[in-house]
Amino acid sequence: MKRQLQSAWERLRVDEEAEERLCSQLGELEAEAVYQARDYHARIVSLMDQLSRAQNLLHKTGASSISVPSSS
Repeated sequence: MKRQLQSAWERLRVDEEAEERLCSQLGELEAEAVYQARDYHARIVSLMDQLSRAQNLLHKTGASSISVPSSS
């Protein structure tokens, strides 16, 4: 009985260590996801700014006959 209890205790310890490692990895992945989302958002904002400047340039140069599809 004592041996079974020690064995169960050891399995519990191993499981808790594994859980801690998984939680740590999950935290790292969440941080990376936030970083990538911010980077992606910054890229979208930059592309929107470039598109806006290009549309303004086309408008100023009288190239209004060129249509730029809008995103719906």
